[in-house]
Amino acid sequence: MRIYLLVFTVLIAYSGKLVANTEDHPLLERYPGFSLMKKQSEEHSQFIFPLAPPQNNESFSKQYKKEGALERLAYEQASGAGAIQVIRNYEKALQDAGAKIEFSCINQECIGKDDYHPLHVFGHHRANIVSHENHKFGLLTASLNQKGNQYWVAVIAGQFKDYTRYELVILEEATMALGKLNVKDISQGIENQGRVVLKGIHFDTGKAIVKDSSKESLSAIAAYLNSNANINAYVVGHTDYTGNLSLNISLSEQRAQAVVKALVEMGISQERLIAKGVGPLSPIAVNKKEKGRAQNRRVELVLSQPHK
Repeated sequence: MRIYLLVFTVLIAYSGKLVANTEDHPLLERYPGFSLMKKQSEEHSQFIFPLAPPQNNESFSKQYKKEGALERLAYEQASGAGAIQVIRNYEKALQDAGAKIEFSCINQECIGKDDYHPLHVFGHHRANIVSHENHKFGLLTASLNQKGNQYWVAVIAGQFKDYTRYELVILEEATMALGKLNVKDISQGIENQGRVVLKGIHFDTGKAIVKDSSKESLSAIAAYLNSNANINAYVVGHTDYTGNLSLNISLSEQRAQAVVKALVEMGISQERLIAKGVGPLSPIAVNKKEKGRAQNRRVELVLSQPHK
């Protein structure tokens, strides 16, 4: 279910559902009349959701640190709705959808003891939304369970002289699976299915550099290939469906190439391995849930023609 903003204030002439915008998050629509300034998606990250005003420059007096699939969208409108309207309408839309409002504040309600400002905690990357220069701003944190998926939502809105900006943060809660690979797993996968998911191969979000935490799995792959010298293989990168198709295909191939490079550095012949990337085109799970998307973000070893 997608949450639509039914604007209830009489200060702007709008009421009704928005036309779906593919740039928005599938869970929650933008406020009507606002344009998307920036969008950032991370397949697994952390975010601190405020539950009270700041207690110092580094943290809120009460907060939740959550991790999972994170999307942050920054919007702007030159005229029309102000920060308070944005906060109140998102608050109502979320409540109507069954969400729990964990924290909501407007203006001075958001300022902590000793005048600690939310900007201090959020950091300078949000200085263009909530700053000391605007006195109309608000924060909202909500949680929502939808079809077994736990979502966390934050809205950070700031009103300036000539425009209003807000950031919508949506996190689908999940913990990162840190499974490892062994030679037996690889042998069984290749013998039974001609392919195997390379568990324990990790990358930073949006990057194609193999992380150090992948060494154990890489060693298992190299050991398998060394003990099966007649086998050639494709190393195939996969992504979920989030984001641009061509970029995902390119990223998946770069990640496959990074795995091949790591194996070559461990002594495996370059001629035995071919890197390919198919992006989101070969899923093994439904992409609607973060658990499924996490399964789809993977690298596989696929049997090719053996040496003659």
